[in-house]
Amino acid sequence: MRPFWYEELLREIAKDQLWRLPSALPGAFGYLYLPALAIIALASVMSAPIGARTAHRVDVKKLKRLFAVLLLGLASTMLYRAFA
Repeated sequence: MRPFWYEELLREIAKDQLWRLPSALPGAFGYLYLPALAIIALASVMSAPIGARTAHRVDVKKLKRLFAVLLLGLASTMLYRAFA
């Protein structure tokens, strides 16, 4: 059972319209922007053979280290943005 203050908070938020979404962009289907989806899908399909060919040519140990460096870089960027 939810406490009383929780329901009152939800009523205040709804009254202030903080949860109202902006109107959709042209070409959007809900939260999905279809032109961006098409571009990302096309780029993925076009670059997948290049990535697969490169992964087969590179030594497994080196490939694992490159992937680890990529993950560390992404994690450090996320931490920096979270606390900056």
